[in-house]
Amino acid sequence: MNHVASFDALAFVTKAKQNKKFLTVTGDNQHAILVEHTKFVYIYKHRAELEHKAQHQVVDFGQDEFCGVRTLYGGRFALLTKDKLILCQL
Repeated sequence: MNHVASFDALAFVTKAKQNKKFLTVTGDNQHAILVEHTKFVYIYKHRAELEHKAQHQVVDFGQDEFCGVRTLYGGRFALLTKDKLILCQL
């Protein structure tokens, strides 16, 4: 086993999110995606060595209840709800 990437403070962030349901990392280790039970998806960009802090964004999907998340090739990920499949581009 080899260490390939670290996301600074991600454990601290996920501990604070009481409604989290899924956490995944893209295959290129550039983004961590935290999905709550409903509504919010948090996207954390891996911090480059020369950057002081990492970038993140919050996406509000309304009241959709998430059933799954999957990272895809080309900087995309898919969210599955009870009613639809949502494809997102990072």
